[in-house]
Amino acid sequence: MSLDENKAIVRRLFEEVYNQNNLAVCDEIQEPDYAAFQHEWMRALRTAFPDLHATIHDLIAEGDRVVAWVTISGTHQGPLEGELISWLTDPLPPTGKRFEADGIFIYPIVNGKLVLNHHGVADWLTFLRQLGALPSPSTAS
Repeated sequence: MSLDENKAIVRRLFEEVYNQNNLAVCDEIQEPDYAAFQHEWMRALRTAFPDLHATIHDLIAEGDRVVAWVTISGTHQGPLEGELISWLTDPLPPTGKRFEADGIFIYPIVNGKLVLNHHGVADWLTFLRQLGALPSPSTAS
């Protein structure tokens, strides 16, 4: 696939899956294990953040990989819980607080599909602080 075609796949992940909550797209653009993971991850996120939104700042393609710099935002209106969230925080009841955090992710593409073994760095510290799950530096003693 061309670099532009690979970038289009990653763009669909954020624009159609994250922003439009169209989980059927997962089955089109992701290998089956990743699609199953993505369905569960998005259900947990959409339960907690019904207004979840991803803004793509940049997509860079090289070979069979696409790097995405994105900002994810939303308002915490439902419980943040579940197996996929447990590594990050204890269950967190709705706070009504808004978050906005950046991430940079590297997506390998094999045979036109995103594969589960992607890598990335997300600003989980800012995310948890904005939701009130961790103290901010100014309030920490």
